[in-house]
Amino acid sequence: QHWFTKFSGTAKGLKWLQSKMDPCVFFLRDDRARLVGIMGVHVDDVLIGGRGQVYQSALAQLRQAFPFRKWKRFEGQFCGSFLKQDPETWAIEISQESFVDKLPKPKIRVKVEPTMTANAEEVSSLRSCLGGALWLAKETRPDLSVQVSQGQQMMPNPTIAEARTVSN
Repeated sequence: QHWFTKFSGTAKGLKWLQSKMDPCVFFLRDDRARLVGIMGVHVDDVLIGGRGQVYQSALAQLRQAFPFRKWKRFEGQFCGSFLKQDPETWAIEISQESFVDKLPKPKIRVKVEPTMTANAEEVSSLRSCLGGALWLAKETRPDLSVQVSQGQQMMPNPTIAEARTVSN
C-alpha cells in the first residue's frame, strides 16, 4: 500500500489524473485536454503508453523517480498476460499462454468409483484449478465462464465424476 501511495502521489504531481472508476488507472492530458498517455498499475506492475512531448516528459520523470529494474518497450508481462505491440501499426496482441501452461491440473484419483465423493486433497486441488480458471475467464477468456461456474457449483462436495470434468 505504501508503494502505491508514493507512486500515485508522484504520478499526480506529474499531472497524471487518477481514474474515478479505477484508482489503478491514470490518464495524462496535454494543455488542450487531449489524451496523450494512459497507465495501469497493479501491485508492482506498471503498464504505460502514450505519445508526444508531454507524455515523454512525464515518462522520463517517472523513470527517474522509480528506477524499476526493467523498462520494456513494445512487449512485456503485465498481470499474467504477455503483451506485444507492433511499433508500425500500433496493434496490440495479448497472450496468456504462459499463465495457462502454469495452471495446476486437478489431482483426482483414477481407480475409484466415479460416484464417490472427492476427498479433502482433491477438493483443494479443484479449488486451486478453478481459481486460476476464474481469473483467466475474468481477464480475457469470458468463453470459460460457464465451465468455471459449473465447476464452482459442485463445491464443496463434488463426486469423482464431477471433479474429472474440471480437468477436461
